[in-house]
Amino acid sequence: MAVDPSLTQTATRATQAGAIMGTPRYMSPEQIHGRTLDARSDLFAMGATLYEMLAGTPAFAGSTSVDVLHATLHESPAALGGSRTIESVNRIVQRLLAKSPDGRPASASKAAEELKACLTLGDVEAVPQARTMTWLIVLPFRVLRPDPETDFLGFSLPDAIASSLAGLRSLGVRSTAGAARFTGGEIDFERIVAEAHVDLVMTGTLLRAGDAIRVTTQLVGAPGGDVLWSHTANATLRDVFQLQDDLVQRIVSSLSLPLTLREQQMLKHDVPASPTAYEFYLRANEMLQQAALYSLEPAALARDLYLQSVEDDSQYAPAWGNLGRCYRVLGKAGGEGADENLRRAESCLQRALTLNPQLTSATRAYAQLESDLGRSTDALVRLLGGGHANDRDPELWAGLVHACRYCGLLPASVAAHERARQLDPQIATRVRHTYWLMGDTTRALQAGGRFYFEAMVLATIDRTEDALQCLRDAERTPRPELLRHFVASLRLLLEHQYAECRVSTEFCIQHFTDPEPLYYMARHLVQLGEPVRALEVLNLVVDRGFFLSAALSHDPWLTPLQTLPPYDDLLQRTHRREADAALAFARMSGPELVR
Repeated sequence: MAVDPSLTQTATRATQAGAIMGTPRYMSPEQIHGRTLDARSDLFAMGATLYEMLAGTPAFAGSTSVDVLHATLHESPAALGGSRTIESVNRIVQRLLAKSPDGRPASASKAAEELKACLTLGDVEAVPQARTMTWLIVLPFRVLRPDPETDFLGFSLPDAIASSLAGLRSLGVRSTAGAARFTGGEIDFERIVAEAHVDLVMTGTLLRAGDAIRVTTQLVGAPGGDVLWSHTANATLRDVFQLQDDLVQRIVSSLSLPLTLREQQMLKHDVPASPTAYEFYLRANEMLQQAALYSLEPAALARDLYLQSVEDDSQYAPAWGNLGRCYRVLGKAGGEGADENLRRAESCLQRALTLNPQLTSATRAYAQLESDLGRSTDALVRLLGGGHANDRDPELWAGLVHACRYCGLLPASVAAHERARQLDPQIATRVRHTYWLMGDTTRALQAGGRFYFEAMVLATIDRTEDALQCLRDAERTPRPELLRHFVASLRLLLEHQYAECRVSTEFCIQHFTDPEPLYYMARHLVQLGEPVRALEVLNLVVDRGFFLSAALSHDPWLTPLQTLPPYDDLLQRTHRREADAALAFARMSGPELVR
């Protein structure tokens, strides 16, 4: 196909107002629209040039100038990968190519400083090669004939495949939890591409026949639905790990993925010694993904299965890690045995990381537990260490959203959210709490939220009836006692049932280990006319690792505390703890990592 000469030529004159001038491949959106230009338009052209230099292909493709201009206005160039340096440069280039001038770096010198910083990352590869990233989603496998003995593989086998491939620098993998959104009915490849932003989709079916399971898988190009390869295997439950490993290797081979030595070793790590232990592990994984604080039975069932797994194979790190996650869920729900569950969670996670220090799922879970137990700076350091080892895990970045918020590093928390969303556009983070602490109620509501959080924000901006409706809807769902009191405490406050509100609020203060909900209870106490008790609880919040100077400045419900003498001491203590966390963040090269 002939290429439009205008793609490589620059117009030299304009004959009418609003006419555009420039080389189409390097023109900014505002230039295309004929708007007033400033230096930020030159930054866009710089980004397009850098992209083409790295990728060997234009940032915005097309065989005619019209195609290129349309792509510039409506499409985003594929992300570049191949090394940590290239991925860091890619993030800067993508900002240079932001559609809106406001989304670009402040100046060329600022962009140059950030690019120079990328050169200090110290990649293992001698000559990193830039390549456009390929993104894969592994859909849950369809069970052709339900069978209680093998149905768990419909979720657990694709989840294991996706987990094995996660962390490869040349392949992006969407989460299995996000993939579950696309199950049911005929596969809509166009919808998957639009919502998950992927190039490849792996699908599969399961059919039990006697002792064997027929597993048919396909790797499909999106959005066209072209089958790249199809594979059918007959396996027993004892062969499941080998089947998983074969499928992983088939994906790597068919895509010609360049693997570093570390990545080759990673794919061969954590091989279960016992087929029975692995079966228990996969069955437990299906249970664990159903677990939530308002439905603890799946977590208890998963715990028992993981216990059987580690009893059969005491050296299998992933089972220890997920067992720790189960104990954490059970411990956070409060009730009898909560402290013991949290102690067991820590013991199991320590065991997992002793067996495999690079197990990112255990790193994330341990950091969450450390935040719960008042060690938020330790959690921050742990996650940053994990990020330096493997910064391609969106769940790790989601964990940093949480840890940075607890440490009072709110801009870093938002930056971590943005990194997580770059890796997985559908990933859930708790950035809404960060926006709230920053005083941005609009973005806090837009980011979504669960029963209590949404109602709390609505009540603060005087939408009391909406808040009450949200809480009453939440109370229709059965929940453990601690969460029932948590929801009821705000509803009772808004209904002016103050005596009952005090009971529920104090119950939550006595039973929550996580400091963030204690902050919300302190807000209740201020509204109940108990500022001294509120300050006591806020001091406890800081002691437990939640540094909230932003809330003390922005939260209107806490304003009455500012006239009390102990308030300044609390604020100064919070600032000191935040400064210590910021120093730890800097020592771990946090600013460079979240950039």
